[in-house]
Amino acid sequence: MPPTQVLIFGNPKGGTPLMLAAPTSAIDLPLKALAWQDSDGSVWLSYNDPQYLKRRFQANDDDIKAIAGLSAVIEQAVG
Repeated sequence: MPPTQVLIFGNPKGGTPLMLAAPTSAIDLPLKALAWQDSDGSVWLSYNDPQYLKRRFQANDDDIKAIAGLSAVIEQAVG
């Protein structure tokens, strides 16, 4: 198996509002990012953007407010 690592970004204060609004969102929380290397040696980062989760679970801005900024944090961490 090529190098692979799962990074977990969790905080009850962040995920609870979304889980209360849409209990099935718990399947995607805490937020995770997957760092992986393909067969060519390129390294990739995959994660579910909070805006995608908002649409997926038909949440509103208040429901995702606490996790909305995580995309920037993840991108900055690898940038």
